[in-house]
Amino acid sequence: MNNSRLGGSEAELERLWQRYRDAVGEPDSSPQFMPHLWLKIEARRSRYSAFERGARFFAAAAASLALLLGGLVAVEGARQTRQWHAESYVEVLSADNARASSFYLEPAAFEVDSPAERQAH
Repeated sequence: MNNSRLGGSEAELERLWQRYRDAVGEPDSSPQFMPHLWLKIEARRSRYSAFERGARFFAAAAASLALLLGGLVAVEGARQTRQWHAESYVEVLSADNARASSFYLEPAAFEVDSPAERQAH
């Protein structure tokens, strides 16, 4: 290859590196680099830590409440199933008959008089 072409690429690369160093700055090579870096990271984390703790608390509370309500539903369903199995066939029919013959479930019977019939009375 041509030397002038390689020299141009190296000069272009050197200019690119110089622009990078100007933009980023010199790296910190002191012994305090890592402690300062962790302080910066912790400062960023502390802004959102209260929100994060609150969100975790509410998620845990919602999951606990869902489990509690699910358990109550399961226990109540099992209790009703045991109660249903404990009743005899005659008791079940009697309870159903009582519901069917109750006053509030009977349809109301009424007659509508036509206007001609009302005048006749």
